[in-house]
Amino acid sequence: MPDHIPIIKWAAGAPVALPDDVDFNTNTLIDLVDAHNLSGQFLSRIRNNNPKWVTYDLVEGLNDLFFMTTTQVARNISAFTQLRQQLKFKKTNIIVIKGISTYVLSDESEIMHAGDIDLLSDNTNNVVQTLLDTGYRQTRTPFMHEIGEFTKDSTEFDVHDYFPVYGYSKTLLESDLSPLHQNEEWQQQGYSFPHNKITFFDMFKSANHGTRPETEPIVVPDANMLAMIISAHAFMNYTNIWSISHREKACVRLGEIIDLFALSRHASFNPNRFISYVDYFNAHDAVEWAASTAVSVFGKNPLPISVSNNLGQPVSATRFPRCLWWNFWASLSSEPDELLKTKWLSMEWLIQRIGANHIPVSQESEKSYSTVNSDFYSPLRRYITQQPEPIPLVIQIRRSEKGLILNLQISSSFEFDTERIRFDLGSIACEWIYDVGRNCTKTVGYPMDLSFRCNASGYEIIAKLDLEEIVLPMKIVGLCIGVMRQAGLNVLESILIPLELEF
Repeated sequence: MPDHIPIIKWAAGAPVALPDDVDFNTNTLIDLVDAHNLSGQFLSRIRNNNPKWVTYDLVEGLNDLFFMTTTQVARNISAFTQLRQQLKFKKTNIIVIKGISTYVLSDESEIMHAGDIDLLSDNTNNVVQTLLDTGYRQTRTPFMHEIGEFTKDSTEFDVHDYFPVYGYSKTLLESDLSPLHQNEEWQQQGYSFPHNKITFFDMFKSANHGTRPETEPIVVPDANMLAMIISAHAFMNYTNIWSISHREKACVRLGEIIDLFALSRHASFNPNRFISYVDYFNAHDAVEWAASTAVSVFGKNPLPISVSNNLGQPVSATRFPRCLWWNFWASLSSEPDELLKTKWLSMEWLIQRIGANHIPVSQESEKSYSTVNSDFYSPLRRYITQQPEPIPLVIQIRRSEKGLILNLQISSSFEFDTERIRFDLGSIACEWIYDVGRNCTKTVGYPMDLSFRCNASGYEIIAKLDLEEIVLPMKIVGLCIGVMRQAGLNVLESILIPLELEF
């Protein structure tokens, strides 16, 4: 299987030397270019260097991809312009962040990004109502800082209440989160990953417009604010392993790092002003991570902060720990190229680093494993929890004709509002949510075959997995199972159990 990562790094402008004869699969490479928003940049690099390994099919594929990008960008510009015009009658202002913003500011067509339109406003109620009145339908409900997603044809608006800038708490940064330094029963604190809010008014007071006639109506943050926002967004994707573990999405997108270089070249970019934003919104962790990542890939730092020159070297895992699930954290070192893959999270890779319970799975036997010491069950020795005692549970694992059956028997000794159980294989993941008061359940993520029933001591949930869905035949499959109990938004108990299944 050819390695396509050096090619997209070259396309992005990284100092990569490629031979005259490069082995690649055109469709795979085009998909990777699309994931990193690099079609325009790739075509520009080809025009400037005329490499011998480039094929007609590759150029055609890149041209098709760039045409789709420019078409969607034009639609987004038109949609924003129309919405802004309609909102003028309601004396409502809007500003767009990310997406088309860097292109609007820089006027560099090769760094165009298609996708959704992220909006902030001084009156989000008017924005939502206007979108609904003009034929948009709500396609996602409110979640965290997002008020909702609204879609019509190929245009999608994401309306935000604010934009979050996350950073590590002092306790989190000072904790030893190396898996190698922990006991098998790894107890963590309830770490805090706080965020500051960038509001519409923070952005609007220094907002810019595009310089071309078609982009002049588009309102975007100034180059300094936008560079911080892009750094914060990329940093959030990097830290939250759990949120993208089951999606084909690169953990680090080269298009976002290229944006930082473009913004740093903009006439309005001012190092002192940029640093003042970073200080005010406490964006140091995000910006230092973005700068370190840029140096590790490109050998250059686009931002006016000091980082070590670590071209080709992993970004410090200790300085930038990552969230495994919910609020479990670990310092995990990753080679820069690994973070550029769209299927970057191999659960086998993860469990090798955090440690796992090795469980042989055969057609004939059914074995039970438990967090509670018992003569009847084999012990689950490796788990991560935030309480002195783990949630008492038993896991039965057996083969079936089609795949794998997991039976979780979970004890309940006190009242709670919500129970969450997550099954994560890296390529696919499912979270099952039990509302105790309403006695109802729902699942999010991959639609696994799940069944549930109460018993005298608690309840049990049965998950059936098709082996073809987890890319068997494989001798080793990584699986993480997590359980969390909540009262409102407060976590009462939680546990993460990494499993190494050997077939």
